Formats: sequence, C-alpha cells, structure tokens
Amino acid sequence: MGCGAARLHPSYRVSRSGNAMYTRCPHCQTVFELRADQLKAGHGQVRCPDCGRDFDALERLFDGREEALAAAGGSGDALQIRNPRPLSPGWGVAAPGGGREQSEALEATAAPGIPPARDTVEIPAVLLEDFQAPRPRTGLRLLQGLVLLLLLFALLGQGIYLQRERLYTLAEWQPWLERFCAYTGCELPLRRAPEQWAIQQRQIQAHPHREGALEVELDLVNQAGFTQAWPLVGIFFTDLTGRRQAGRWFGPEDYLSPAASTVIPGVPAGERLQLRLTLADPGTELVSYQFDFR
Repeated sequence: MGCGAARLHPSYRVSRSGNAMYTRCPHCQTVFELRADQLKAGHGQVRCPDCGRDFDALERLFDGREEALAAAGGSGDALQIRNPRPLSPGWGVAAPGGGREQSEALEATAAPGIPPARDTVEIPAVLLEDFQAPRPRTGLRLLQGLVLLLLLFALLGQGIYLQRERLYTLAEWQPWLERFCAYTGCELPLRRAPEQWAIQQRQIQAHPHREGALEVELDLVNQAGFTQAWPLVGIFFTDLTGRRQAGRWFGPEDYLSPAASTVIPGVPAGERLQLRLTLADPGTELVSYQFDFR
C-alpha cells in the first residue's frame, strides 16, 4: 500500500449514540469515525493520531462509511478507521462512552500485531491552554477602548489649554476656546486685531533731553468692536529704496507704568491710546519711517 492510501481496520469500533460521521486526514489519508460531541468539543479541529497533524474535520465530513472510503481512494479491507483527538481541553481524560469495559473489548478484538486504539489521550495540563478556543473579551475590549478615548480627550484638552493664547489669535478658534474656558474655568487673553489700530496723530522729533535720540508721539484709536490687548508697536526707518534699515518693537512694558498695566488689562473698543516713545536716531541716511502693530 502506498503512502498516499487511506487505511481502515474493520475490527475497530467506538461506542456512541446517534449516527456515525466520517472524516479523512488530508495529510496521510486516514479515515476517522466521528461523533457530534467530538466535533463540538474541538470546534471542528482535530489532530490525526497517525501523522500527528491538525486539520479541519468539517471540510471533509461524510455521512456514510462507503462514501468516506471512496473519497479516500481505498477499499474497506485496506483502510483503518481511528478515533481522532479533538483540540479541546475536554479531551485528555476519557472519550465519552468509553471506559474500562470498552478498553478491554478493544484489546480483545484488535488484530494480532496491531496495537489497540485507545479512547484516552494523556495531554499535559500545560498544553491544554494551547488547545482552548479563545474566549470572547468584548467587555474588556470595550473598557480598554473607553479608557483610550478618555486619555485622548485629556491629551487634546491639555494641548488646547497650553496653546490657548496662540490659538485665540485665530478667528475660527475663538468661539470654541471661549466655550472651552467657560467649561474648564481657564482664562483667555484679550484678543488682538492689529489691523484695527488707527493712527490719529504722530510726530517724530529730536529728543529734548537726550543727545542722539528721537522722541515719538503717537495717538492711536482701537477701532475693533471689542477690548484689545495692549499692542506691540513697531517703528522702522527706511532708505530711498523703501527697505527697512533700523527700528525696534515697543511692548506694554516700554510705554506703560507697572500700575497701569495691572489695573487696566487692555484698550476698550473706541478708546484712544497716547504713547510717547524714545529710540536711537538712525542718522540722516534714512529718509522715511513706518509704523507696524502686532
């Protein structure tokens, strides 16, 4: 008999209830007799006791013995039906319907020179974990997903809180940040609209008390419809080509007293801001000047 032929021993039978089913090992072509409880215990997965390989019995399931033997390509006299081991922790003690009487009957009816098949399979307990079907963990996964979602929201909120001053300069972020701080209790800086500062009057002249310095008087009006933060005022000198060659930025700490900046947080809508600034004289080579706001 070639290595690809299936085998059947007619003297081997397994005690069971209900109709028998048959399957065939795709590796060694051995035909097995199965019970429904065996298929259920292993979820259809069985291990061939002849070649030791695993396969899905449901893919090669036959209702009749002759049909299984015909599919295996052999005859009843040349084939051997064996009891497979399902991959389940329920198998490792004794097969249902088996017992001492059945084992003795198998030993008595086995053909000479052929070891009797056993319904018991001794599997170490540590290996049973590998045979167990994975248990659904829907609740655990749902909890993990919820915790991850909360962590993401916390991280997002922390980022918005740390960057709120910069984000508040963007018009599309302003209503969202106002709601965010109303809920969390954080403080938002005053808004800035540099293009809404209008120059009502300006004058640049030599400083009356400091040599090599200029004195700048500037009268501004907040034309925005809201209170603006104290502006950053830039004064720059340009050459004949219009390029900026000298200048500097002035912040609230340069033109306000510490008490004024604490008491008055910003400039209300429509209010005037009068500034007197001092800067170094760039010389006669620079012929024009510009104002800029931030």
